[in-house]
Amino acid sequence: MSPLVSIMTPCYNGEKYVGRYLDSVLTQTYDNIEVVIVDDGSTDNTAAIIKSYIPKFESKGYKLVYVYQENGGAASAISTAMSMVNGDFISWFDSDDILLPFSTEKRVNFLQQNPQYDFCICQMLEVSEDDLKTVTKVYRRIPPPVAQDNFFVDLLIERNIFFPNVYMSRREAFFKAHPTKKIFPSRQGQNWQLLLPLAYHCKYGYINEPLCLYVVRQDSHAHSPRNLQQQLERNLGFIELLTATIKQLNAPNETELLNYVWTKF
Repeated sequence: MSPLVSIMTPCYNGEKYVGRYLDSVLTQTYDNIEVVIVDDGSTDNTAAIIKSYIPKFESKGYKLVYVYQENGGAASAISTAMSMVNGDFISWFDSDDILLPFSTEKRVNFLQQNPQYDFCICQMLEVSEDDLKTVTKVYRRIPPPVAQDNFFVDLLIERNIFFPNVYMSRREAFFKAHPTKKIFPSRQGQNWQLLLPLAYHCKYGYINEPLCLYVVRQDSHAHSPRNLQQQLERNLGFIELLTATIKQLNAPNETELLNYVWTKF
């Protein structure tokens, strides 16, 4: 059997879309997958829908692990999942998005064929929840010249990058970057906390092909309308999580990196 791939997924009140996401996992051409999905205190029918997929996963030879926790935000849910994954390769995926059928297979093949890389970055297609067939945007990182390729700094200032769903890491690299198996529990999200340590400690390679769909929902955490006070509070939350994440790196240029954060916001 192929090496095990673990996918970590937080979910909160996802009854309208979590089944679509799990269906996309079941379409994968890869033969050895486990999904650890953490229900972050849902109050709708999320639990029943996820549990109904457990036998479907088993019939395909996959494993679906359902965990419930009191609401703590997506970062808290990811920390819960991090302590439970068993895969040789680790990725994370939002419960409202969609994996294309070859997504897992192509990422694993890339890492197996390129042992010099610890994790990989693919492209992603944006669609609307009202029309999943029409691509509205292609997200890609344009690889800079090798001597200028600093993914870590680009993450800090959000230059030539995008966040969700497009990463897969070798297990040993992932936990080298996250030895405590926890990330800073900010309610503003989880991607910076996951990616900055990986980008700082590990080597990455590019798959120049879209392997997943990013579904834009107007009521999602990222796209919900905010007034000025709410946006200020959100930015302060980003400063807090970035500061905490950078300090955990014990980087010799910590002050310089923190200055990036303050300049950005």
